[in-house]
Amino acid sequence: MSNTKPTKTSKNTENKTLSLEETRQLLNQRNAELAVISSVQEGLAAEMGMQGIYDLVGDQIRKLFDAQVAAMCTFNFENHTEEFQYIFEDGQRFNMEPRPIDKVRQLLIDTQDILCINENADDAWTKITGEAPTVIPGTKLTKSAIFVPMKVGTEVKGYVSLQNLDREHAFSDSDIQLLATLTNSMSVALENARLFNEAEQHNAELSVINSVQQGLVAEMDMQGIYELVGDKTRELFDSQVTIIASFDHESQNEVFNYIFEDGQRFYPEPRRLDKIRESLIKNKKLIDIREKSEEFYTSITGKSPESVPGTTFPKSLIFVP
Repeated sequence: MSNTKPTKTSKNTENKTLSLEETRQLLNQRNAELAVISSVQEGLAAEMGMQGIYDLVGDQIRKLFDAQVAAMCTFNFENHTEEFQYIFEDGQRFNMEPRPIDKVRQLLIDTQDILCINENADDAWTKITGEAPTVIPGTKLTKSAIFVPMKVGTEVKGYVSLQNLDREHAFSDSDIQLLATLTNSMSVALENARLFNEAEQHNAELSVINSVQQGLVAEMDMQGIYELVGDKTRELFDSQVTIIASFDHESQNEVFNYIFEDGQRFYPEPRRLDKIRESLIKNKKLIDIREKSEEFYTSITGKSPESVPGTTFPKSLIFVP
């Protein structure tokens, strides 16, 4: 496997006077590093979720490098999968489902080192994995690739990858050095952002629980508690519609305890459980509909969707049992 090996970066400890060109390169590298870190801070300041921050950072990296493919992935060690936080190829964004960690990614985790494939990519892949290379559906096999592990402490949390689909030796030593520097800085910033988001989520959770406790202490009836929790949930999420509903299993009806749409409170009558609600009851799992909501609804129920009287059918929905 020619020119295919983990590439270590090293520091030159000799004192020397930098040339004008070297100084310029260091300044450019520092500016790029600050731009990426600023993207993370910008996302935090805007109270973005982690995906929004990944998108900001991914876009920043794409601007800095002449790469047809830019990817940021994280590892979920509980189920041994890699999760695609950001992947762009030939100007097109891909939204990929998680997949099992393969031998290439496992090599990154085990060695905690940069993997650089400059030529003979098919052979390189086969040597590492023991089988012919496979690609993400809708994409092409790369000719050149850099994989830089995202490390926090002694643990590899994921990786950043740049790839070229048409050229071997597409990335220079300075490209590798810059990406390594950016990834090292970014890993810490992203981990801090993740911890911050987790803390915010925990605070939001406590806020809702406190609302319930507040209602109990005030000796409110159940409807009063639904009102408190519904109002608190509306404050936490950027949603046009917030609903709390309960099921009357004896009559097979759903009862709308709280429903708000576009700033207006609704008080609809109970209605029969539909196939969506029956699915919640049977599977006890959340339903996440992000696109083509009417088609999704029809595929489950076998008929066109019906909305609560006075409301419109939504484009995105989450149902949590």
